[in-house]
Amino acid sequence: MDMDKEIIKGKILDLASLHPIRRSLMKDILESYNLTWDDIDDMVQKGELKEVFHNGEIFYVCKTTH
Repeated sequence: MDMDKEIIKGKILDLASLHPIRRSLMKDILESYNLTWDDIDDMVQKGELKEVFHNGEIFYVCKTTH
């Protein structure tokens, strides 16, 4: 799909504010919307997303309100 990158990032934050996003699902989201892990790393670095380790898996949660 050809959506604006910032809109997609906002949708990721919306989803992560409701429920943690499993890393495997995030991979699918990135592939579907032509984003890269650099985009997610940037969001983590900015403090928008947080990586959480639970039961041996990585999840992403919304760290701030947007």
